[in-house]
Amino acid sequence: MSGYRYMWTIVMFDLPVVSDQNRKLATQFRNNLVKSGYSMLQFSIYSKICSSEKSAEKEIRYIRRLVPEEGHVRIMKVTHKQYASMKILSGERKSHEKHCGRQLFLFET
Repeated sequence: MSGYRYMWTIVMFDLPVVSDQNRKLATQFRNNLVKSGYSMLQFSIYSKICSSEKSAEKEIRYIRRLVPEEGHVRIMKVTHKQYASMKILSGERKSHEKHCGRQLFLFET
């Protein structure tokens, strides 16, 4: 199988957390992402693998329904090959940090 068939959806968001209601909506948004299979890459950046571009488009339609009225959400689609080539440029990797690019290793040919 080609690494170009699998797509990653990357959700990046800035949601206000000034009021109690804002915090509740932001937490609900994040929780819905996690329940839907998204993993946190960094604070306010989540990603999920999809089996095809059609599946990624379905994810985008789903996320669009979750977006609170206030704040900004951006979604980017990248191929698995592009995602796997991501470089983590930071100090020493923390034990809780995972690079999901290896996740599909069993499926690559």
